[in-house]
Amino acid sequence: MHNLENSLKLGLLCPIYLFYGDEQLLMEEKASQIASLALPEDMLWNQESYQGNDITPAELVLNAQSGGFMGLRRMITVRNINWLKRSKKDKDTPENEEAANVDLEPLIAYAADPNPDTVLILMVNGNVQANSRLLKAVKKGGRAAQFPLFRGGEKEKWLDNYLRQ
Repeated sequence: MHNLENSLKLGLLCPIYLFYGDEQLLMEEKASQIASLALPEDMLWNQESYQGNDITPAELVLNAQSGGFMGLRRMITVRNINWLKRSKKDKDTPENEEAANVDLEPLIAYAADPNPDTVLILMVNGNVQANSRLLKAVKKGGRAAQFPLFRGGEKEKWLDNYLRQ
């Protein structure tokens, strides 16, 4: 996550991000930082937001491959993605059943070679398996960051730093 913070401080953006973990507040903060770097305030019409169950990976790739309005940068955020939650211990859950029926191949191919005029943020609540092909492809074409729950006094320290900004 430090690499992500450093690149954002320098204003460097990747065309694709995969955020995963249980600390949703931090994920939203980083997504907001990226949005402010990617799009000027008067260009918000080039920003799209979806819930994971409202869009398929193939539809997402079609949107990401097309350029933004008036040839400007486009930003797409997809929250609450459950396509990657394929847990072996919870085989019979509806989430796993739905995830098993999703074709990730178009998104894996896109992640390895993303459109440089689009900033795509994929947000997964929970962990992503380390051997996930999508995770590996995102690391190749962009940046992946894990956001684990705060431990002990970390949340208070983060909140104190956040309020000082």
